[in-house]
Amino acid sequence: MLFIPSLKSEFWYTNEITPGIESVRLQMFTYEPSYYSLLLVPIALYYYLKLLILKLPNPTTVFLLLTIPLLLSLSFGVILGIILSLGITLLWGAGIFFNGKNVPAYFFIAFVFIFLAILIMLLFFGDSVFVVRIVNVFSGKDISFRGRTFDSFYLGWQIAAQKSIWFGCGFGQVKEVGTDVFNTFYNTSFYTADNVGIPNAIGDTLATLGMVGVFLRLILEVYFFFKTKVYSNYYRLSLFVFIFIYQFTGSFITNIAEYSIWIIAFHKDIFEEFDKVNIRNHKLRKDTKGLIQ
Repeated sequence: MLFIPSLKSEFWYTNEITPGIESVRLQMFTYEPSYYSLLLVPIALYYYLKLLILKLPNPTTVFLLLTIPLLLSLSFGVILGIILSLGITLLWGAGIFFNGKNVPAYFFIAFVFIFLAILIMLLFFGDSVFVVRIVNVFSGKDISFRGRTFDSFYLGWQIAAQKSIWFGCGFGQVKEVGTDVFNTFYNTSFYTADNVGIPNAIGDTLATLGMVGVFLRLILEVYFFFKTKVYSNYYRLSLFVFIFIYQFTGSFITNIAEYSIWIIAFHKDIFEEFDKVNIRNHKLRKDTKGLIQ
């Protein structure tokens, strides 16, 4: 579809992803690549964990089918969130996943592998969109990353302050109150009530519900984490870690894709193959079978 002009815009999104780099990103019938990649997260984490923890037929094929669409979306926030989520989940279950093995050695090998991969990217692919954008992110030149993080927190604070920094400006008022704030901050007249929006769930919550709203949001997340025992299921834990991190780097207060991930993370008695108890029993049976053989 990339080469069919009438359909290209349905599948692909063209923009200047970072200063000096024009890119084509996979969006697959959604309105932007980051939303498409966010929709993929529950599927991606499920099968990545299957690959890492449980046996799965055709692992190479599955890995490519998961990874290529994510890479083509160039949604670095989602990709980084998935990596961190998997890393934290593996650390949480290290005692079971690497039972009887030299855990520090595994993590050292992983660290060396990541370091070498980064070094190769810098030396041989320095002009690629991945490397250029990463460099721009750390140098503060990446407009998209800055807009979804630092700018969103500042704008959220400024918009809330127009009414009440403690209780925000109220539901549905960000577009009305925020138009002048956005135009002043970006020194433009481009923004109207139709296109004003804070692309960050925490920043949007701050603008809408103030500091009290942000506090209640985080408290409820922690409460349901322990109430539903998210930590007892590695899949639900990975979803929780991902979306907890991602809310500080993207999304918005009415994002259904985000709420869907929260709901799965807090839903008990599902995906029981990833329950901590079942994984432990699976490992014990596997180890016992090996000893008998």
